[in-house]
Amino acid sequence: MANAPKKKRPTKKVSPKDIKDGFRPQSIELDSTEWEEGAFRSRISFARSSGGAEGIKIRTAKKTWGFNEHQWGIWLPKGLDLSAWLRWTILSIKKYSKAFWGTSIDIGILEEEADFYKQQASTLEKELAKTKTKLEDTEELLKIQKEDRERAQQLISKVEEYENELKELIALLDDSKLSDEAKETEVKLKIKNNRWVLGLECEIGAAEKQIDVQTAIDLHVVTDFSEDRIFEFKSPHLSPFKKKGEGTRLYITDALAEAMHQLIIYMRKTNLYSFSTEGGTYGIRGPSGYVVVGYKLDDEQKQAMKDWNFHLRPHIILLTYDDLVRRATIQLENIKHVRKTSTEKASK
Repeated sequence: MANAPKKKRPTKKVSPKDIKDGFRPQSIELDSTEWEEGAFRSRISFARSSGGAEGIKIRTAKKTWGFNEHQWGIWLPKGLDLSAWLRWTILSIKKYSKAFWGTSIDIGILEEEADFYKQQASTLEKELAKTKTKLEDTEELLKIQKEDRERAQQLISKVEEYENELKELIALLDDSKLSDEAKETEVKLKIKNNRWVLGLECEIGAAEKQIDVQTAIDLHVVTDFSEDRIFEFKSPHLSPFKKKGEGTRLYITDALAEAMHQLIIYMRKTNLYSFSTEGGTYGIRGPSGYVVVGYKLDDEQKQAMKDWNFHLRPHIILLTYDDLVRRATIQLENIKHVRKTSTEKASK
C-alpha cells in the first residue's frame, strides 16, 4: 500500500504582540528627551512595550514628518550591554560618515564621561563622609558605654530613685507637648537636678560652672574628664524647624536661632577667657555646645536635625528631648546591669 503524502502543518503566524522586544509603536513612553539640529529632530525615550518589556527607544526624523515615518526607530532592550553597543555604534557611524559623506565626527564624549565620573566621585565623597561620621559616632558610643559602666558602679544604690525621676521628666515633656504650653523652667530644673540624664560623666565627679554671670546660659558642666559641656534648653513643645508656606522647605524657628545665638556667644567667651592671663586662666579649650529642643518630632524634622548636625559637629550638637530620654534609659540599664553583676559576684 502506497504511503499517503504527509500533510503540512499550518505555519503559525506570529503576532507583533507576541514579540516582547519588537519594534512596535504600541510601547508607552515613560520619559523622553529631544535634540534638534537644522531640519531634523531626534528623540530618545525610556519606554515599556505592551508585553511589559522595558527598553530605550531612539528615533530620528525630519521636523516636518514628525516621528510617524520612523516611529519604531531603534529599540534597546533591557539587559543589552549598552557600553559595548554605544562604542560599536559610534565607531560605525564615524566610519561610514567619513567614507561616504567625507565628514568627521567630534562628539566630545570624553568630556561628558569626565563630568559623569566627577558627579559620581562627588556623591561617593559625601557618602564616605557620612559613613565616617557614623563610624566616629559608634566608636564614641562604645567608649562612653565602657566609661559609663565604670561610673555606674558608684550609682547602683540609686536605680529606683533615678527611675522615678525619669518618669517625672517624661510626664513633664508629655504635658508640655500635649498642652502646647511652655514648660522650659520646670524641665530645666528637673534636668539640672538630675544631670545623669545628660550622661553619667555629667554626674559622677562633675561640677557646674559659670564663667560669666552676664551671659545667660542654662547649664555649663565640667565632666570628670575635665570636658566642658554647655547646654541650652528650650521648652519641649517648641519645634526646631517650621515651614513658611505649603510645600516650602524647613526653616529654623526663632527658638532654635535664639538658643544657638546664646550658645555661640557663651562659647566664644569661654575661648577668650581660656587664653586670658588677667585674674588667672580658666583653662577652657574646645568646649562642646548642646541645644536641646523638640519632642516627638515628625520624620521630616528629625531628618532636618540630622542634616544640621552633620554640618555643626563637632562644636555644636542639636539634641531632642527624645534623645535625652533614650540616653537616660540606657544609663539606667547600665546601672542595673552593673548592680546585677555585682550581686552575682557577691553571692558566689
